[in-house]
Amino acid sequence: MTGCNVVRLCENSEAGNGALEVSQFTRTRSSFGQEDNARVRGEMVDEGLQVLDALWSGAPVNHTGKHYKAVCEAWAKPIQEPRIPIWIAGQWPGKRPFRRAAHWDGVISMARNQMEGGKITPNDLEELLGVMEDEQKLSPGFDVVMIGMDPDSNDLCDYEKVGATWWLEASGPWSRSLDEMKDQIRQGPPCG
Repeated sequence: MTGCNVVRLCENSEAGNGALEVSQFTRTRSSFGQEDNARVRGEMVDEGLQVLDALWSGAPVNHTGKHYKAVCEAWAKPIQEPRIPIWIAGQWPGKRPFRRAAHWDGVISMARNQMEGGKITPNDLEELLGVMEDEQKLSPGFDVVMIGMDPDSNDLCDYEKVGATWWLEASGPWSRSLDEMKDQIRQGPPCG
């Protein structure tokens, strides 16, 4: 569900002519042409990833599935072997996206309440990697990606100790200047 606050100018409301009224309404994904059912969306992701992997194989593709049909001549195979890495994102504490990610090349882990300031702790990361290992042994070189803003270097080292391989800094013009971002990049990895 997607919640929206709508602000509108009301001509005839109890608040009086020309007053601003704020009302809340909820729209489903289907209101925007997307699938509402999370299980069906998961099926669509799984099948879409199979099609993408087939397209990147360098062989002709003839796929007719539950959600997609792809018939085409062979595409040029990507230079990177075995393919361009596929990282699957998931919101913890949900488990299905992390089980899915175990079958690919990497995972981007986020807290379900990340937009409200929540974050994955090193203990959470260790637990979600355990869920993935229970699904399938992770391949060497499997990428474990964390996203956040301005972490303490001790935090980064704690994430690295439990398996994080990447930190994506969610910074932008609203959080720091270009010079500050360049300084952070120049410092390099904190856990040497």
